[in-house]
Amino acid sequence: MPYYFLIIDMARLMKIIKPKFCLLLLFITGLTLISTAQKTWSLEDCISYAMENNIQVKQQELTGLINQNNLIQSKWNLLPNLNASAAQNYSFGRYIDPYTNDFSAENTSSSQFGLNSSLILFEGFSKTNTIKKNELILKSSLYDLDKIKNDISLSIATAYLQILFNIELLETTKAQAEITRQEAERMELLVNSDLQPQGKLLEVLAQVSNEQLQIVNMQNQLNMAYLNLVQLMELDSANNFEIVKPEINPINFEFQIPETNELFNQALQSMPQILSAECNLKSAEYDIAIAKGRRLPRLSLNANYGSGYSSARQKYSDPTYSLSSIPGGITESNQNVYFYNYSYNTVNYPFMEQFKDNAATTVSFSLTIPLFNGWQTNLGVRNAQINSLNYQNLLAQQKNQLFKEIQQAQADAIAAIQRYKAAEKSVEAFEKSFNYSKERFDAGLINTIEYNTAKNQLTNAQSEMLQAKYDFVFKMKILDYYRGNPIKL
Repeated sequence: MPYYFLIIDMARLMKIIKPKFCLLLLFITGLTLISTAQKTWSLEDCISYAMENNIQVKQQELTGLINQNNLIQSKWNLLPNLNASAAQNYSFGRYIDPYTNDFSAENTSSSQFGLNSSLILFEGFSKTNTIKKNELILKSSLYDLDKIKNDISLSIATAYLQILFNIELLETTKAQAEITRQEAERMELLVNSDLQPQGKLLEVLAQVSNEQLQIVNMQNQLNMAYLNLVQLMELDSANNFEIVKPEINPINFEFQIPETNELFNQALQSMPQILSAECNLKSAEYDIAIAKGRRLPRLSLNANYGSGYSSARQKYSDPTYSLSSIPGGITESNQNVYFYNYSYNTVNYPFMEQFKDNAATTVSFSLTIPLFNGWQTNLGVRNAQINSLNYQNLLAQQKNQLFKEIQQAQADAIAAIQRYKAAEKSVEAFEKSFNYSKERFDAGLINTIEYNTAKNQLTNAQSEMLQAKYDFVFKMKILDYYRGNPIKL
């Protein structure tokens, strides 16, 4: 049902149901009309949507999150650790009780509790160097993400321009087919008036059928171009998908072709693959510093607090004593010897009192000086240095590759604009040739084959000009990419 009929029906319902409810229904209907309005996608919209939904982008973002967590962890490693411990023991038979220091033959139970903490005061600056290294690894992963996004942007731009090319090519083919159709109508009138033979009409009708087939082929190519763009964007379907058709004049880009060295210097400051390679090289240099730090002493601070409980330990209570003597004669002075007799009662020692009385705290410093560890430190330093040289070579390789790509891109852009200008002149020439052939064909001075030849030459020249046009536009987008500019039309 058309939407205007739906709105009329809604207006009729206002006489039957409550006005407020009708207003709500009209509001919902308006939202439906807005939501069903077909969206036209600009190149920027396509790129933005692809960035949000591309699986490769999401995977690289997860890699960045992992590297970010590694950086956070390396910063937390500067703080002291703190650990708690607890143990419950049961003893059967004879053993030395750790809290009474006496032999015990009874079945007893004991508990130990402790807190310990340690802080590395010096370790060859390995932790601070690890933080700086992880910062560079995080930056490198973000630059890698930018590289993926740039590649996707170029792919989207290529597919987008391919659609624009196919649209214009289809319109050109339809325009030529319309000329042929009009020619068929004119020829039919001439045949009916016995001014032209039936054979000429059949030849023109055959050309009409052939051009209709070309329109079908062009439409299929356009549909495939839409499908390619939709798949790059990770859209579910190409149904009702349309793009914005901007006005593009390649001549406007002609004076925007920079010099190779100028563009290369700009690219060194913006290309993510170069920035990522530089971060990897600096990260490898910190690996060397970390490996050399293992040659230095390690100083750490340790603190422990502990306490415990034993069921074998008893608490003395109610002590009493008495004075006793031994008659003289035992010692040389023949004097009496006096001594005290002590007696006391034992009671259970409560858990909390034992925990308090058994508490002990220790603080210590430890120094470890590496003297020999199977040559691992020296070989680790050498491997880190070799790895750094490898990243130097990778950076140089990336720069060389970038310079070659820029040289090629600049040469392609210059060749593309020259091709477009030549194709434009070719179209002008073949348009004049076709108009002249059409006049002669209408006058009966040339046959259908000669007429179709001139027409096909014009169609081919128009197709060549469209290809040259969009090829040059894409080559200019490549140069924008090397400048670090966002890709847009």
